[in-house]
Amino acid sequence: MSFSDPMTRSRTILGVDGTPRRETYMPGHVGVCYQATNALALGRSTARTLTYLPKDGVVLSDRMLQKIRAQESGSEAAERRLIGYGARPRRAGEEPSAWLRRALDDMAVSKIRHPGNFRYAWTLGSPAYRRRIRVALERTPYPKPATHRIVAA
Repeated sequence: MSFSDPMTRSRTILGVDGTPRRETYMPGHVGVCYQATNALALGRSTARTLTYLPKDGVVLSDRMLQKIRAQESGSEAAERRLIGYGARPRRAGEEPSAWLRRALDDMAVSKIRHPGNFRYAWTLGSPAYRRRIRVALERTPYPKPATHRIVAA
């Protein structure tokens, strides 16, 4: 199974002359390469809301944010990562959840609704076996490039 993400992502970079400009670094795709190999189109993955850092074009994973809130293993590295994106360091004795809310404000994150990635799968085995096998997920038509792009500012 494989997934294609139709969300276009861009970030702010400094040009040669020092002026900031937007650069698309991930154009988003609907899996044309998967379609070319006769993959089965199986709809979309679960829709969800992303925590997006527009300046850097980065999606902050829910898992990373939860590690900080619960102070789980890896939370220190997650905090350092957010500080690298512009959050102020956590003060001594400051509650992790309160710091995270402040950090997300400092970094000017946005919440973006993502309708889900496109899901593809390939059947394996001999041609006779592939004719007999049933895929449990409902097959869908192939998405087309111009109609399914999601742009994140």
